[in-house]
Amino acid sequence: MAPITPNHMNIPRSLAPSTWLSTLSNPPFIKENNPHYWAKDPNTLLTTAHVPTLTLGTGLSLYLATLLPVLRAAEQEILFVTCFWASSPSLSALSSTLLYLSKKALNRNDGTKIRVRIGFSSRSLWQKLFHTSSAEGYVYPPLQWVSKLGLPPPEQLRGLDLEVRSLFFRPFSIMHPKFAVVDRARACMPSCNVSWETWLECSISLSGPIVGNLVEFWRYFWGHGKLPALRSSSSPPPSDNNNITTTPTTPSIPPSLPSTISLPQTPHPTLLLPSPHHSSLLLSLPLPFLPSPPPPATPLNTLLLHLFSTATTSIHILTPNLTSQPVVSSLLAALARGVDVSIVTNRRMMLLEQLVTAGTVTEVCVWGFVRGYKRLLKRGRGRGDGRAERGGDLRLLEEGRAGLRELGKLKIGYYRPCPRPRLNLSVRASAGTGYGGGDGGRSGAGGDRDRGDETGNRDAEPVKSHVKCTVIDGEVVVLGSGNMDRASWFTSQELGIALYGREVTGMIWGSLEGALEGRVEDYFEV
Repeated sequence: MAPITPNHMNIPRSLAPSTWLSTLSNPPFIKENNPHYWAKDPNTLLTTAHVPTLTLGTGLSLYLATLLPVLRAAEQEILFVTCFWASSPSLSALSSTLLYLSKKALNRNDGTKIRVRIGFSSRSLWQKLFHTSSAEGYVYPPLQWVSKLGLPPPEQLRGLDLEVRSLFFRPFSIMHPKFAVVDRARACMPSCNVSWETWLECSISLSGPIVGNLVEFWRYFWGHGKLPALRSSSSPPPSDNNNITTTPTTPSIPPSLPSTISLPQTPHPTLLLPSPHHSSLLLSLPLPFLPSPPPPATPLNTLLLHLFSTATTSIHILTPNLTSQPVVSSLLAALARGVDVSIVTNRRMMLLEQLVTAGTVTEVCVWGFVRGYKRLLKRGRGRGDGRAERGGDLRLLEEGRAGLRELGKLKIGYYRPCPRPRLNLSVRASAGTGYGGGDGGRSGAGGDRDRGDETGNRDAEPVKSHVKCTVIDGEVVVLGSGNMDRASWFTSQELGIALYGREVTGMIWGSLEGALEGRVEDYFEV
């Protein structure tokens, strides 16, 4: 395949992958990335992907609508990675799929099994406190599949070559990626865990060369460099639309939960974005009396900072939490250049995790972010006076922004459940400038509802948003496991994917805007 260049992608050169990839070969990036498989040639992270569908809904609905149908089509191998593992309807549905696959393999009567490799990081606080520090993690013996994992007993899975492994590194280095690869031909990247939370989630299906990149990531980290070859097969790989019902992408037809949206069937220039974990106490423990250290120069962190610094018109972010100071600083710098920024996050989501890993919570960071933006506005009104003034009328702040013509607009909202139990997921033709119709009402999610209660109702109303999405200038969309919180930027292992192209970016962000319609409480807008 010919090299992908900015001209082939028809996007601004400043956003092009080649502009950013070259930095991974320069200090300080060499030290950060040297142990990893992409260090010798960072261009191996650049590939192409077919992205047939985007699915929105709760975790259970994503599993039932897209992920499990893809797994059921497996003939030889499943590589399945998630972060949290908990007793839930999602786990029950996954167990049923494993039973189906075992019977499927046994019915072939050829003695071959379907190889299934399951990896996760967190099952309970006790499990993390006493988890082995070995790089190979802990492999669960078959006798523990039922008692520890809630899986079927081994005698019911005789058609599978099944291995379940957990990896966690104290104090806070959790393995946060979520993806599944089937027969090394198809893949899914959901935002949800095998867990019970009723949160708004998303999942993309993938095929093409990107699948090989995911396999290589699995081989390097979870397989420790080992992964047997697949058996030769004369049968073609399964169709990307097998057992998946797509929804017409027509704005006038709001699909019901879950919603699977067909995306452009052309290959998209794509970056796979690993972000290795870090166990250093300096990075793991937030020290409020010391300045924040720079984030590790991982591919995911580096690309996001590059995109923030080169954006020219707009940045849209949908994140569960916002506690990463490098993100806040970069966004303030973008606003000062005249870039519009919109953010949707959550109130009171995983408060204990935020306090332990960041020493603060999203609401405090958002308040500080807005305060920093108001300083920019007042400096504009004061014609360069850098002193921070207290108080101030919002009308005067508007006038200040008008006086400083290059300052961008800021819009921040908090996700809240829709008062009416429906999901409006109509797709917009292109990425908009807002985040989708918040009506300024009071939050409907109390502190005791931050995780919801998924009891098997695939149509349940999401009580929080767990989607991680960043859109730059309507040209690039970054999805995956990484939040805009301190844990994702400093200690956790993450995995992101950047898709380039105005059409696919617009359809993905437009779908998310539709999902947010009526589900955003306005917090600040200038």
